[in-house]
Amino acid sequence: MNLRRFGIWTNLAVSAVLMLVVWVLLVWVASRPALRALIDLTPQRINTVSPATKDVLRDLRAEQAEVEFHVFRGEFGGVPRDERHAQVMAIRGKLVDLTTMLLRRYAAIGGESVKVIYQDAYKDPTAYREAAQAFTYTAADTESLVVAVRQKGKERRFRKLSMVSDLAVIDMGGNAPTGAPGGQPSLPVLKDFQGEQAISSALKGLLVQGNPVVYVIKGHSLMVKFMNSDLDYSRLIEAMTLSGFDVRNLNLRDQGGVPADADMVMCIEPTKEFLPRDAESLHAYLRRGGRLFVNYGWAATPDMNPSGGKLGELLGYEVSPSPVFHRIPNSRGGGSMDGTDAVARLSLKMNRLHPTTRRMAEAGRAMEVFMGRWVRQRRDRPKNVRIEELLATGPEAWLARSAGGRPDFRSPVGGLHPHVVGIACELDPELDEGVNSDVRVGRAVIIAGAFCNNKAFPHFGDLALNICNWMTERKVLLDIATSHYTAKSVDIGPPQLSRIRWLLIGYVPGAFLLMGLFMWWRRRH
Repeated sequence: MNLRRFGIWTNLAVSAVLMLVVWVLLVWVASRPALRALIDLTPQRINTVSPATKDVLRDLRAEQAEVEFHVFRGEFGGVPRDERHAQVMAIRGKLVDLTTMLLRRYAAIGGESVKVIYQDAYKDPTAYREAAQAFTYTAADTESLVVAVRQKGKERRFRKLSMVSDLAVIDMGGNAPTGAPGGQPSLPVLKDFQGEQAISSALKGLLVQGNPVVYVIKGHSLMVKFMNSDLDYSRLIEAMTLSGFDVRNLNLRDQGGVPADADMVMCIEPTKEFLPRDAESLHAYLRRGGRLFVNYGWAATPDMNPSGGKLGELLGYEVSPSPVFHRIPNSRGGGSMDGTDAVARLSLKMNRLHPTTRRMAEAGRAMEVFMGRWVRQRRDRPKNVRIEELLATGPEAWLARSAGGRPDFRSPVGGLHPHVVGIACELDPELDEGVNSDVRVGRAVIIAGAFCNNKAFPHFGDLALNICNWMTERKVLLDIATSHYTAKSVDIGPPQLSRIRWLLIGYVPGAFLLMGLFMWWRRRH
C-alpha cells in the first residue's frame, strides 16, 4: 500500500516537473528574437507592415548586418503655456508612442540583427552624450529617430529622422475663418503617421552607396516650372534628392547632348516635339546603355501635345493627341457612368511582372493618372527595341472627342476597349567591332498622364521613385514607399505588465499544480 502511494506521488511530482519544464521552454522560445512572432489582431490589421519592409529586414538578417534604431525623446517643456501648446505636446508624445510600437514590429521581424535603443539623458548620461555626438543630435532636433546600419565589412552609416517632420503629417492649423465663434485659431491635428514609409525608405537608402546623377531636361515644357504649386514637380525633385539622387538641369542644345556622367535623363510634360538633333542625342545615349524617363501631360492647346516625333520613331512608340477617358462605376448600382470630368481620372491596372510595378500590384495599391493619353506601339518599331506594357485602363475606355474646344466627357456608343498609357522600352546596344561587349541595355519608360506632380505625388509618387531606382540599378530601393501605418495603438502600463508577470510566474504554474492535485484526488477516490 505504501509502495502504491509512493508511486502515485512520484507520478504526480514527475508530471508537475515536466509541465513546468514545458512551460519554461515555451516562455524561453517566445523570448528569443529570432523565433518571436507578433500577431496583429486589430481590425483590418492596421499594425501590419508591408512585404517590402519584411523583405529588407529578412535580407539584412541573412547578411548578418547590424541594424540599430536610436530613439531620442526631446524635452516637452514642462507645463503647457496654452491650449495650442498642450495640443503640440500631446501630438509629440503620441508620435513617440507610435514610433515605439512600430519599432517593436521591426525588432520582431529582424531578430537578433535589430536593436532598438532608447537614449535617456537622465538614466544613462554618458551613453546619451556619446550617441548624441556620434549621430549629431542636438536639443533643437526634438523627438528624433536615428536609423543606423553596419553591413559586414563596411563602416556604419546612419540617417536621422525627425518624428514631427519626417514620420508624420500634421495640420498645424491657423487663424479661425471669418465669423468663427470667438475667433479662436484652430488647433494642430495629427492627420497621418507615415513611420513605416520613412523608416523603411531610410533603411533601404543606407544600403546603397553613391549618388546617381539624374539630368532633368529644361526648355521642353512651357508649363512645368518646378515650383510649389499643385501642378508643378518640386515634391518629386525633393524626394529624389532625399533618396540620394544628384539632380541637375540639362539643356540639350547648350550642352550638345547628354553629359558622360549621366546615370539617367528625365523629361517632364514636354509641350513640344524633340528636335531631330536632340532625339538623336537621346537615342545615342540609350544605345550606350543610358536611361530615359519621359512623362507626357495633356494641354487644352492642341499644339502643346507632342506625339513623340523623331524620338518616338526611334523607340517605336506614338502618343495620341487626345486624352483617354474611362467610364466610372455607378455608386447607386447599375451600369457605369460618363458625362462628368471624373472620367478623366483613370484607375489603372499595373504589370505584375515588371520590377517598377510588381510590388505595388501585389499589394493591391491604387494607381491613377489624370488626363492620360494612349501610348501605342508603332508598326515600324525598330527590331532592336523591346516594348513592355506597364499601365493600362479598364475595358470601358475611349479616346476623347472635342466639343466646342474642350473634351467631350460622353462616351461613344461603341468601340470601348483598354488603352495603354505607360510602357517600358529596352534598347539593345549596337556594338562595332572591337568595342567592349559589356555595354548594358538601354532603358526608357514612357508614361502619358499626370501622376507625380505636387498634388498627386503623396498618393502615386511611389511609381516615379520606383522608375528612377530601377533605371539606376538601385534594386534594393524598389517599392521604397510602403503602406501607411494607421495612428492607432494599445497602451500597456505598469499595472498590465505586473499582471502579465504574475500570469507567467504564478498563475499558470499554479493552475498546473491544481490540475495535478485534482487528478490525484479523482484517482485516489
